[in-house]
Amino acid sequence: MPRLDRRGLIWLGGIAAAIVLVAGVCFAVFVDVNRYKPSIEAAISQSLGMEFEIRGNVALRLLPRPALSARDIHLTKGTSEILSAEELQVSPRWIPLVLHRRISINRLLLRKPQVRLEQRIAVQLRPGRLNSLSVQDGQVSYLDPSSGRSLEVRGLEVRLSGISLGESDELQPLARLKSLSLRGTLHATSVQVGTFRASDVKCGVKAEAGLLQLDPVEVTLFGAPSVGSLTLDVQGSAPRIQVGATSQVDLGQVFPGDVQYFAGTVQASLQVVGTGADLPAVRSTARGVLSIRGEHLSIRGWDVDQLIEDYNRSQKFSLIDIGAVLVAGPFGPLLIKSSDFARLYGGMGHGESEIRKLASDWEIVDGRATAKDVAFSTLKNTVAFRGALNLGNDSLENFFVATVDPQGCARVKQRITGSFAHPHAPGLSSKSIFGAIGSAVHGALNLGKSDRCDLFYSGTALP
Repeated sequence: MPRLDRRGLIWLGGIAAAIVLVAGVCFAVFVDVNRYKPSIEAAISQSLGMEFEIRGNVALRLLPRPALSARDIHLTKGTSEILSAEELQVSPRWIPLVLHRRISINRLLLRKPQVRLEQRIAVQLRPGRLNSLSVQDGQVSYLDPSSGRSLEVRGLEVRLSGISLGESDELQPLARLKSLSLRGTLHATSVQVGTFRASDVKCGVKAEAGLLQLDPVEVTLFGAPSVGSLTLDVQGSAPRIQVGATSQVDLGQVFPGDVQYFAGTVQASLQVVGTGADLPAVRSTARGVLSIRGEHLSIRGWDVDQLIEDYNRSQKFSLIDIGAVLVAGPFGPLLIKSSDFARLYGGMGHGESEIRKLASDWEIVDGRATAKDVAFSTLKNTVAFRGALNLGNDSLENFFVATVDPQGCARVKQRITGSFAHPHAPGLSSKSIFGAIGSAVHGALNLGKSDRCDLFYSGTALP
């Protein structure tokens, strides 16, 4: 029996491709594909487990590659619309379509989609494969009605390839990641989580065998570029998330307003990993480091040195508002409510100050953030923090704040107890900003004029 050589196989492949192409052209020219609209709607509805509707026309395009195009598409689950898009393009696998009139999607493109998700809506994806998925100028919004948490993404561009979702008996979304594989890129012009906003977000994305990686992540945050990475590992019995980031932050962007009360740049870095199925569990197991450093920062509205001198003498005011701003640094907007900012700005008066050095270094172990080098200094004074913040139950542990002399000896020291929301100290007002740090200096215990040095601080903020 004669055997086909390599050239013969190439010829046969070319003939088969030509037959499929001719069949496709004849299909496009002589068949009204709108008659297949119900079949398309049914196939996609069955694949996604939701109701899929095409309100516009369906057309067959041959260039740049053969594809079915559907205008004005909508995807609903129950009474809630999950997705709408100006146009959907799908490239089916042509042999099943031409020979068996069976739709099997190979490539998918969405133009101007709007995705709307709520916490109460469970979206169950079915197993399948896609060679590529593209999104152009998309919008995504998420709302948790019970907590008020929200997410909004605008200008979303997605390029993914090699997408595969396998069979799984587990219904939890994170568990389904074990059978997901893909790679590609994401870009968004803006991402807003609550009141926190980032712009020009770019990242590479890869998922394989229960490991989802966003690396590198580039984002414009607080008016300056930041670089980081995020890894979600669901291979074990509990999800594990690891985040790393470095950023140069303009304080004028962190605390915006008609009047720029804060000016200067700080360097921020974060490396943290946590394990758990929800945010409280992740916080309770978190391990890592957080650092915020800056020099020659300026503050309008407060004469900090005069406040410190008055405080050391009379102990009748609080430095905590400014302490919270400086120690929390670029993470302040994530931790302090808008009303607190309004009170902070409203309490500002006259004067101007320079913060010579700022150090805010924390070590996080099993959900406890321990102050390693946390202080700020002016040209004349230094204020330092010591103790730990329990991130698992929002409580203060052996937490102190003090004004210190050039040798690091405490002049005036205060111990703060309680929770972040309700800190307690002698004579402390519960209205102070940023509970844990916000209660730090008011109503301090005067140590007297003993010559003995109560060494409180020996970090980098000392003169």
